[in-house]
Amino acid sequence: MRPAKSTAPRTHYRELKKKQIWNAMLELLEEKPIKNITIREICDKALIHRTTFYNHFYDIFDLAVYGIRQIAINIGADNDSNDLHEQTDSILFFIKRYKRIFINMCDTEYSDEILKTVGNELNEELLRIIRISEKISKKKIAPEIMAKFFSAGLERMISYWFESELPEDELRAEIFNVLDMIQNNIR
Repeated sequence: MRPAKSTAPRTHYRELKKKQIWNAMLELLEEKPIKNITIREICDKALIHRTTFYNHFYDIFDLAVYGIRQIAINIGADNDSNDLHEQTDSILFFIKRYKRIFINMCDTEYSDEILKTVGNELNEELLRIIRISEKISKKKIAPEIMAKFFSAGLERMISYWFESELPEDELRAEIFNVLDMIQNNIR
């Protein structure tokens, strides 16, 4: 009897290919809105055939959702703190770093769905922090409710930041005022 073949190399290859395609999309998003990017441009930039693109993604929106998840993974990987202020700072840093890309991603009829995906990813990261925070977990507020509440607010503030061109330091100060107010009422 032959030993079973491992699927790990194939899975690793698929993930590398997805990242290669996403990195090509990132470069294009630095230059122009998503609505002006074609799959052909992504394929040319990634040095792949269109068939390869469609083997990994349904369309550009599917690729955008994958990319948002990659950014969220990077946010979590760069800051393993359990402090809500530090995590929020980390999130704001990434949003600032990718601001042009987020603006270009939201310049489409899918902007609500893209912002919802950002909110869902923020929610998952905040839920992780809230669940392990002793101060918060002792209160009668369900972690899921608190994470949803805060991530939805943060998502809307990010959208407002993009629309209003509010300076980042003002946005950060306002978000931290709200955080302080929430934490003071939790104690």
